[in-house]
Amino acid sequence: MPKWWKEGRFTREQQKALLRCLIDKIVLHRLAADRVRCRIVWRGGETTSADVPVTTGTLKGMTGFADMKQRILDAAKSGQTDDDIALSLTRDGFRSPRHDQVLPSTVKTLRLNHRILVEKRQSHPRLVRGKWTVPQLAERLKVSRHWVYDRIHNGTIAIDRDAKTKLYLFPAKPQTLSMLRQLQQGLLNTVRF
Repeated sequence: MPKWWKEGRFTREQQKALLRCLIDKIVLHRLAADRVRCRIVWRGGETTSADVPVTTGTLKGMTGFADMKQRILDAAKSGQTDDDIALSLTRDGFRSPRHDQVLPSTVKTLRLNHRILVEKRQSHPRLVRGKWTVPQLAERLKVSRHWVYDRIHNGTIAIDRDAKTKLYLFPAKPQTLSMLRQLQQGLLNTVRF
């Protein structure tokens, strides 16, 4: 029967019907945010148990996150690429929150969060005379970059990207901060630069 199952001799409906005949119940027990224990109780009383990985919303909720993070940081500091680090961690049984392997983007996120930069442009903030970039503006306003980008994307802050730098550049003037603080306080609905 297992051979026929693997060969696809049963339709999906037949597979379901067969399983219903063989299984009495399935019991799930959450072991951690990213892992459940599945116990199948077969007709006749035999049981089969297995720990099954499940998706989770955050890296911090992952089993072994501290170890994975330390390995990423150590490997990145030694000059390994994000792709190589991700591959090595996947081979060792780690995974990203919503995938069964470690993604290079997961490695990059952790690396950048800990200021381990591999490209020169990442280590030097852009300085444009008489202008503030989004990170520089956010720092002065004491808000997250996301707060600024969110309002740009929803049209609350009307600004175009600079043609040369491809960045959103704000006038480096006190009135820029004043207008955006008024926007924060709800005194203005939109601002235009």
